[in-house]
Amino acid sequence: MSRAGNGLPAQRSDGDRGYRSRTLAEDFDITIAMLELGYRAVYEPKAVAYTSAMTSWKGLNKQRLRWSRAICRSTVSTGG
Repeated sequence: MSRAGNGLPAQRSDGDRGYRSRTLAEDFDITIAMLELGYRAVYEPKAVAYTSAMTSWKGLNKQRLRWSRAICRSTVSTGG
């Protein structure tokens, strides 16, 4: 799992992951859960994130389509 850009551990010390395990948009799910708990999402201009980039347009298109579908599913399942 990449977790690129969210800066959160994959698993909390109590064993709970903090997001649904059957999601392809764990960063989105975690952000929504934190907002529902009263936290704020803020911009950090000095943040650095490392990730693997797609090597083809076809791969990029498939990734973005998969992410879009996952975010739609997450939005529907959280009642958003």
